[in-house]
Amino acid sequence: MAGSQGSLSFLKMTAALPSIPLFIGYILMIVVSGLWQRWTSPFQLKSLLVIHNFSCCIANAVTLFGFSNALIINGSAYGKTSSPVFLQAFKIYWIIKIVELFDTVYLVLRHRRSQISFLHVYYRFSMLLLCDVARLFSPWPSIATFLALNSLVHVILYFYYGLVALTPENPPKWDKSLTEMQIFAFGFGLFIAVNGYHYHKFCIYSILYIITILVLFLNFYFHAYLTNQPQTIEIKTHKKK
Repeated sequence: MAGSQGSLSFLKMTAALPSIPLFIGYILMIVVSGLWQRWTSPFQLKSLLVIHNFSCCIANAVTLFGFSNALIINGSAYGKTSSPVFLQAFKIYWIIKIVELFDTVYLVLRHRRSQISFLHVYYRFSMLLLCDVARLFSPWPSIATFLALNSLVHVILYFYYGLVALTPENPPKWDKSLTEMQIFAFGFGLFIAVNGYHYHKFCIYSILYIITILVLFLNFYFHAYLTNQPQTIEIKTHKKK
């Protein structure tokens, strides 16, 4: 009974998140994107994509600095207490996750619906909801560690996307290395989560979530770089920007 009440409380808490309307709108946009592609002509958004990607690169650098500075001040990557410096970094990070949803909006506007993969959608909306939960209920060093790592990856990732948008006819050739970097980052995050669960009584859900992301990225990497089957997610979706 206690477990079911806890689950019900968690569901009620999640349903009340400020991100829920955004999540619903995001999913509805994807559902009707086929009609949009059928009834309209594709937009040319080169300048907007350049601005968006480099802005996301800079914004993630800001949160990377904020989380890193807060963790240094706190002195622990496994703490479960908050402070104003953590609250500020978490709020900025959540706003960035909202802005990053426009990656999908631009794909829809440009009639790149085939590039909106399950990983593309799952990764973006899950990060939006999870960081909203974190900033409201657990803006702790133990969570900031993962978000700092994610911010570091996204600094490099959006810098790459910006270069692709700037010179789509001659994109950088290090997309495979970026995918490997993402896989390594999630693998390192899994190590932190398992260590936190074993020694610091972290919840097991972070482990399960990272495993789902790792499986999806490894599946993409296998099909994109180890076989001849084309894949259109994350890194490769941006090659034609």
